[in-house]
Amino acid sequence: MTVFSFDKGKEIGTHGSSGDVMVTVLQGIGKFVVNGEEFILKQGETLVMPANKPHSVFAKEAFKMLLVVVFPHMKNK
Repeated sequence: MTVFSFDKGKEIGTHGSSGDVMVTVLQGIGKFVVNGEEFILKQGETLVMPANKPHSVFAKEAFKMLLVVVFPHMKNK
């Protein structure tokens, strides 16, 4: 679980995650691109990004988001 804060125009380029990612916008407006599909989220809105799908984040204005990642269960060897 992590809180991110972005200035207007800042971004995290396209990347992936081995776990499912849920973001909730706490303040402002962010643009999320998941597997080529664009989502604009405002305060209070949530998006789930499936594991192993490319995604990116762009600050349309200054914004904050809560990010939660759930990684697959790791078996003990």
